[in-house]
Amino acid sequence: MTNPESPPQPEVDPVAERLSNLQPFIAYLEATTDDEWYVDKVRNADNTQNCVMGHLINWVHGKDYTGNISPVWDCFEEMWATTFMIYPVNDGESPSWMNHRYDQATPRERVIAYLRNLAAGDELTTMQVMEQYEREDVS
Repeated sequence: MTNPESPPQPEVDPVAERLSNLQPFIAYLEATTDDEWYVDKVRNADNTQNCVMGHLINWVHGKDYTGNISPVWDCFEEMWATTFMIYPVNDGESPSWMNHRYDQATPRERVIAYLRNLAAGDELTTMQVMEQYEREDVS
């Protein structure tokens, strides 16, 4: 008896696969210190201080990575939160439309609290915000 040929499997995006679960990234952030965080910019010149997106790139690629960061950045924005959603939390300016206030003392504490809520479904993802906007009468 011959086995029918199995259909080709879709190519798995390693970045999307890695970002599909926020818990490992949250654990990475928990291991950082407050001194490693930056506001108003992605990272400093020697990559010793980062905003959440700089830490994201370091988590995915390592601190010495100098290549194209767009695939990671874009994937995170599509799956979880755009920079317009997460930068205000990082920088201490929690938007009023969020379900929770993020007034913790440091960017690290604020971002970790936000990502925990995002992972738990207590904050809306990018797609959920877009779907909510489409349901509202904006005309």
